[in-house]
Amino acid sequence: MTANLLCHCPKLFCCGIARSGAYNRTLTPFGFQSEERELWDIPHIYTSMSPFMNAQKIESPLLLIHGQEDSNSGTFPEQSERFFRALQGLGKKSKLVLLPKESHNYRARESILHSLAETHEWLSKHSITKQTIHQQQTKPSKVILSLYVLGSFALLSLFFVRTKFSKHS
Repeated sequence: MTANLLCHCPKLFCCGIARSGAYNRTLTPFGFQSEERELWDIPHIYTSMSPFMNAQKIESPLLLIHGQEDSNSGTFPEQSERFFRALQGLGKKSKLVLLPKESHNYRARESILHSLAETHEWLSKHSITKQTIHQQQTKPSKVILSLYVLGSFALLSLFFVRTKFSKHS
């Protein structure tokens, strides 16, 4: 979902964090989620729903987190690895974090803490802060409050959407 939003709304978000995603729907040719039609019946849908096929449209930095042993048939780790290589090849700001011995849902305390640390670092580095807004004399059109819950740990993040800024007079 995060990667699709960054592809199809490239100016809306200052950064993104995607976890254990399916980025190339052509790798799941016999349907996905509630879509029961096959790739060969509706290739345009599979292509438009694949961030991998639309990676050139992404403008915001993207953090990808994935369990190295993800056994979900639609989200094998190769989805994140290939998408990351595509983003890097296109010169997009991105980072891939692979969590050892983790499947689709992360369970080990170390993995949860690692995910939280990476998330905090990414948002601290790439989200628009109050200081940035003051320096650029802009104001946000929207403020987004995000609560990331991973196991019994939570990270509260506040960041600003960067579009529709207006200059102070």
